[in-house]
Amino acid sequence: NGEISAEPLNTRTFWGLGTNSENYWVSSIAYHPDGKHLAVAAGLGAAFIDLESGQVLNPLPRGRDTACGRRGVHFTSDGTIMVSGGCGELKATLVENFVDIFVTNGTFANSDSLAISPDNQTFVTSSVDGNILQWRLKDEPWAVQEMMQGHADLITLDYGVKTGFFAAKSACLGGTCTADEIAQSKITIWDEHNIMADIPLEDPGMLINDLVFSPDGKLLAGTSYNLQNILIWDVNSRSLIRQMSAQQGFSFTSLGIDPQGKLLIAAGCAAVNANQCDQGAFQAWDVESGQALASPVLAHTGNIQRVLFQPDGRRFATASTDGKVILWNS
Repeated sequence: NGEISAEPLNTRTFWGLGTNSENYWVSSIAYHPDGKHLAVAAGLGAAFIDLESGQVLNPLPRGRDTACGRRGVHFTSDGTIMVSGGCGELKATLVENFVDIFVTNGTFANSDSLAISPDNQTFVTSSVDGNILQWRLKDEPWAVQEMMQGHADLITLDYGVKTGFFAAKSACLGGTCTADEIAQSKITIWDEHNIMADIPLEDPGMLINDLVFSPDGKLLAGTSYNLQNILIWDVNSRSLIRQMSAQQGFSFTSLGIDPQGKLLIAAGCAAVNANQCDQGAFQAWDVESGQALASPVLAHTGNIQRVLFQPDGRRFATASTDGKVILWNS
């Protein structure tokens, strides 16, 4: 209904974490299709959690360096397989019994972003080696095609309904960019036949931080790391149709769109102290009009890394560098 609860529905601090140490960041989350379970990617691995009890249902590795944990996690649309990546390891796990059906190692397995195709046949990963790979999910050979080479730093992946998947490439980050590197930032969309098309960026200095398709695949919403705004493109025409600016001092790092395609949640950091975010916040927007529906809600004591809607759209979750995942009514 577009109204955001002023109080969280439920707060879960997983594994007793609550420090702003990178070792304990919650890097990514994924709702299971049943809406009753959540995968949390963090220092100890990818946890499969019952949302009612907060209990971690899968065994997590002991003795692992928590600074080297899972960075990305995703479910197949039928909920039978959980794919996670990070710490030099990429694996697919059966949810029914938590048996790994596929494990591979290498720098390509440090997946900061991954997405699974709607038909559950393939998934794509981006990693610290700068490449984007497409993988078979259930049949060998696992790696089937190298889609992009040599793209550094910020790469985010998602699947549209019929569009295929997209990758956003930012050549540099954090004030170390050369003019040539900034000029290479772009958004690339592949269709179902792996035919590639670029979305031009209106501002050559724009660095894309997060991207998400609308549920019907017709719109693409993104956040700009350095310009602190939200941008919405029409996928068919590849044109920018809407732009919304953050309040001063509020930077967006993650986006979520509800299953009806009407409500957008932009999340990130509202205050920085000693070069560290100490106030994570989110704000609700109307997708069609581009109007803010409320003021930013202060939600965490660290930057919000991920915001994600429950499959039925009634709730959404925010995950933060403070080690917490909070569930909210929408």
